[in-house]
Amino acid sequence: MYQSAEDAKLSGAVRETLASAVAECCSALHEIAEAADHGRAASPEQLERAFEAMLQLENAETLSELDVGRRRGARPPPLRSVH
Repeated sequence: MYQSAEDAKLSGAVRETLASAVAECCSALHEIAEAADHGRAASPEQLERAFEAMLQLENAETLSELDVGRRRGARPPPLRSVH
């Protein structure tokens, strides 16, 4: 199947966003694990960084799902509600 240059560029940007979010989430969680390994509680800053990284990851996952659906010609999935 042929993919236009614009589609490839958009899909590449989505993949980069997802990869970056995964890397940040892993890094933030690793920092908390390191603190725990040394008998320290995670600092509020570490917890905030991890929470923000997980939100970025969730947003990137949604972008990825939308991109896959767009390439398949599907309608966008319904928005998820945040509780």
